[in-house]
Amino acid sequence: MKLPRLKEWRESRGLMQKEVAEEAGVSVYTVLRAEGGISIRPNTARKIAKALNVTVADLLEDPPVPLDQAPTSSGPAEDAEGSEQRREELRKIQEAFLEAHNLFNELAGTYKASGDEERLEKLRSAVALSSLGAAQLVEEDVDIDRDYDLGAQDVVEALKQLDSLSGVLEAEGVSLLAEAKARQRRRNAAS
Repeated sequence: MKLPRLKEWRESRGLMQKEVAEEAGVSVYTVLRAEGGISIRPNTARKIAKALNVTVADLLEDPPVPLDQAPTSSGPAEDAEGSEQRREELRKIQEAFLEAHNLFNELAGTYKASGDEERLEKLRSAVALSSLGAAQLVEEDVDIDRDYDLGAQDVVEALKQLDSLSGVLEAEGVSLLAEAKARQRRRNAAS
């Protein structure tokens, strides 16, 4: 569901994207995407509309057609076009997750090789935050059952890869920390 009038309503209320996101219980990224013309789930649209104290219909370009005037079903061409658009959205989400995973993995290798513990620790935090944000995006915008045949399972697998990198880096950080503490104890014992 696209909300082309979201920005107009948000600005008329004098609110920042962050304020709308907090009130709606969604991420700022979700509000940003919705304002950018990316489809969001109807449940998320309701949350945003409620946060702005408007109806979802107010956020749509055209008001909904009364039920007695609505078409009884969409044609096959419209269904295929919607499915293809959703498949493309899911593919882009998957690509973004995989690109983040590859970039983080490359940086981790560079920092490990150079022994740059400070940057490696910052990278661990960035990976953890990225994993949390990615998980929230999937939770809010991907309906696994409905979107399964359109590529939702690929998005979930890419999220798992990103999340597993977070776990690996965290485990390595714990072991590196333990090694550093052991070296410190040995130095203290030697003194």
